[in-house]
Amino acid sequence: MGPRVVKTGLVGVVLVGAVALGGLAPQVWGLTVRVARTDEVHYGGHLVAGRLLSLWPGGADMAENQYARGLYHARTPRQAALLTTQRPSGARAHLAEARMVATAAARRVVGG
Repeated sequence: MGPRVVKTGLVGVVLVGAVALGGLAPQVWGLTVRVARTDEVHYGGHLVAGRLLSLWPGGADMAENQYARGLYHARTPRQAALLTTQRPSGARAHLAEARMVATAAARRVVGG
């Protein structure tokens, strides 16, 4: 088998894969739009932005702004508390909460 045959076969495989993925694009796009419009995603975005900005010495005002915006999307007392009264203080608390948030996000994505 010569290099030209291998190259042609590889191009064929890539084209078939592209066509297959192209057929899934509308379904993936629809799912993406539905997920992006949910309050959970907006709440999580504001929570994470607030947490990251709170780590920066000059970001306290911007973090407060993100927390205030997140309250609009909070649907449970626990979510509201994470934006208001249950904020981490110190590096260890931030790391512990980051692990908790990542685990919750992964469960949500997987559907469990």
